[in-house]
Amino acid sequence: MTDAADPSDPSDDAIARHLRAGRTLEAPPDAVLLRAMAVWRPRTAAAPAAHPLVRAAGALVRRLQAALSHDTGWAPVPAPGLRSTATAVRQLLYSTNGIDIDLRIQPPDSRSGAGWQVHGQLLGPVGAGQALLQCGSWSSSSPWNELCEFSFTPVPDGLCVLLLQGVDWETEIGPFDLQGTDNRA
Repeated sequence: MTDAADPSDPSDDAIARHLRAGRTLEAPPDAVLLRAMAVWRPRTAAAPAAHPLVRAAGALVRRLQAALSHDTGWAPVPAPGLRSTATAVRQLLYSTNGIDIDLRIQPPDSRSGAGWQVHGQLLGPVGAGQALLQCGSWSSSSPWNELCEFSFTPVPDGLCVLLLQGVDWETEIGPFDLQGTDNRA
């Protein structure tokens, strides 16, 4: 013989409701949710409207960090007995995400009075893009050619920053100082 159900025991429907309620997660407070969304919000970049590589508002752009791998301006003193010829052109080599950046800085010509010359080339899978150089209040942009070369001349003295922009990436190099005859970054 079976015992009658205890009237204080919950019904099957009540148990099912409690199980469903236990499986749902509580929503976090709005402040926590907004802060988490702000941390993971993608960065956007705006290019000058007159340039053909104009990015759509809100387009995702990877921001790459370039690491200096070689600098002829900081070359060590040669060992005794070895000769070294001083060169006026300073070469800076940067690397980032499979792209090598060769930057050459030439001081002003004292005879002609022309400004600094900054030339560069990107080596690697970069595609189309542009280089933007800003030295103080002076700035200029130069799309790179099919060999990914760009050039700025004449460039005035000052603290300079170079921004390289591809279709979906950008990297900033600098600041480097173009002053007098010493062009150490």
